[in-house]
Amino acid sequence: LIFADPPFNYGFYSELIQKVRSKNILNPGGVFILEHFSKQSFHSEPGLIREVKYGDVQFSFFNFRENKF
Repeated sequence: LIFADPPFNYGFYSELIQKVRSKNILNPGGVFILEHFSKQSFHSEPGLIREVKYGDVQFSFFNFRENKF
C-alpha cells in the first residue's frame, strides 16, 4: 500500500502517478492511493480502479499490475 497526500494545489499529480507506475514499486495486488481535491479527476490515467469522494476530498485508487480491488 502506498498512500500519497500532496497539497491540494500540487501541480504534478500525473507525474507522481507515472513515477509510481514506472518504478514498479507496488507488489502484485498492491494499491496506490492518492488523496486530492475532489474536482480533480484521473479517469484517463492507466491503472485507476476506483474513486471515492468525501466532501472536498477524493481518493483515487490505482493498481498497475492487475485490475482488481
